[in-house]
Amino acid sequence: MANPNSPFGLSTWGGNGPAAPTMAFANPSWLAVYNAAAMYYGDPVKMGSDGYVVPWTAGTSVAQLVGILRGCTYLSTGQGRIISNNYWPGSDVASGNYVQLLVDPIMRCANSMFLVQATSTVFTQADIGANCDVSMGTGSTLTGISGASLDRSTIGTTATLPFTVMGLYGQNLLGGTTGVDHSDPAASYNWVIVSSNSGAVAGI
Repeated sequence: MANPNSPFGLSTWGGNGPAAPTMAFANPSWLAVYNAAAMYYGDPVKMGSDGYVVPWTAGTSVAQLVGILRGCTYLSTGQGRIISNNYWPGSDVASGNYVQLLVDPIMRCANSMFLVQATSTVFTQADIGANCDVSMGTGSTLTGISGASLDRSTIGTTATLPFTVMGLYGQNLLGGTTGVDHSDPAASYNWVIVSSNSGAVAGI
């Protein structure tokens, strides 16, 4: 069956839990400057040259990959109060103020994996183990959800590509089932399981 085109960025799929004694994921405080570009829930984000987090751009080395955006808190000039949101709209903060970002760290634990929709070119079983980049697309200001998807045209063995294909949602995780949305590995927009290509083996 046809897979619908409804990208959502990267959704946390699983991975090993954190080690004792903390028993919790570390969540370092990352900041964006007041006039940073919009970032949406599920967007991969990177560290800019000024030490602030900015949206991911295709072609950036995995070494700059910070994690996946999960929300933000900031002092809204429009509402006159501190608000929490699932995405950063890229404005609504006065000059000199900052945006506190909630980021799912790409190295939060060993073997972290993420679910992501492919672009129109389908991923197949032969792509497992290869590296690739994402197409950022356009996030939704209505839902705050990312428009990022996995870009099959970038696939290769290049070590600096940010993500490694770990499996297909249909063939590898549903026992070959292809009767539900996004599970058909022969159709565009199928879902793919990826991990960071950072080689991380421990949480931050």
